[in-house]
Amino acid sequence: MRDVVIIGVGMHKFGRFPEVSVKEMTRTAVWAAIRDAGIDPKAIQCAYVGNCLQGALQGQHAARGHIALRSGAGLSGLPIVNVESGTASASLAFRQAWIAVASGLHDVGLALGVEKMSAGATAQLLAAMGGAVDVETGGGRMGLTFVGEFAALVDKLIRSYGWTQKQMAKVAAKNFYNASLNPYAEHQKAYTVEEVLASPVVAYPLTRLMSCSARVDGAGAIIVCAKEVAHKYTTRKPLVNVAACVQRSVPFYDFSKPETVPITYAHDPSSVMEAYQIAGAGPKDMEIVQCHDAFSIEEMISYQALGFCAPGEGGRMIDEGRTSLKGDVPYNTDGGLVARGNPIGATGAAQICETVWQIRGEAGARQVPGRDGKGPKIGLVHNAGGGPVEDAIASLMGIVLKR
Repeated sequence: MRDVVIIGVGMHKFGRFPEVSVKEMTRTAVWAAIRDAGIDPKAIQCAYVGNCLQGALQGQHAARGHIALRSGAGLSGLPIVNVESGTASASLAFRQAWIAVASGLHDVGLALGVEKMSAGATAQLLAAMGGAVDVETGGGRMGLTFVGEFAALVDKLIRSYGWTQKQMAKVAAKNFYNASLNPYAEHQKAYTVEEVLASPVVAYPLTRLMSCSARVDGAGAIIVCAKEVAHKYTTRKPLVNVAACVQRSVPFYDFSKPETVPITYAHDPSSVMEAYQIAGAGPKDMEIVQCHDAFSIEEMISYQALGFCAPGEGGRMIDEGRTSLKGDVPYNTDGGLVARGNPIGATGAAQICETVWQIRGEAGARQVPGRDGKGPKIGLVHNAGGGPVEDAIASLMGIVLKR
């Protein structure tokens, strides 16, 4: 396998844009990445497109990525593959582009994530999202929603670890502050801990500002290249190396023995632990982390699941400010899913774009200083795609990027 580098990234702002089409968002993100890489668009030899909901919401099936890239970005003639894996769709599209280049099949590849959740009726969106679990046996058949599932999980964590609603509010407030510094984020306003707690309750103890928005649009694009030939295509410096890119599906849990079930949910650590091993690094080396946090409690779970603290110490980690922009493990520096926004098929691309900008030192007001004061040298991206129960999670992604 060849070493692979990221040579260009680009995004379309996350938010609700009823008047903007999937094609237009694709054009913005892809051409931003092309300009960022400084390459001839004809150099792109393959493309993988993550999208989940356009078929359900707009009736565009089968050739979503092909149409978006051809009619939107003006790219045609190259092999284009549609990728669907819940919130991990763009992460998985990135992995497929990485494999195509690392294997030697192509020199330059494109990964795109795009989603328009504001399209269609609310009932269509809820039905489509409900299809992310086992429709024959999943919790949806009992009337449970994603929020209800997480509220039950929070209750378990409060009883198990003594975590508090205020600590979850601190996570959300941190991420809203980060998003207020991110021009691509859905939310541009910072909220205090008190404002998070005072926002309407959606399923106690979860308030509205502890949960990501349900109807968000956006797109992100990443261009990867074989490191050995990158000089032929771009003069971009510094290059960001893909040190590891791992996909796992959720392991089997024996729920007849609840004492053996770790409290991790989407943050099952298997993909990340393998990524650490491949990259020759561990949690103590990570200078920045982007994690899946559709609810702020997920970030607290990931602190322990991904090796940054002992079980039960997530509350102390947020209390001590360790995951703030100036902390020793800056988390979700762009705002994360809760505040940056979560347009399902594009979320993973945003995580990668943010990590690249941080490693390059291009993150502006939210730039992390890193341990040497020159920006982070290495970062972790963790994402999960699928429904809110362990047996429905389709993809667990662990990606390590470094300078």
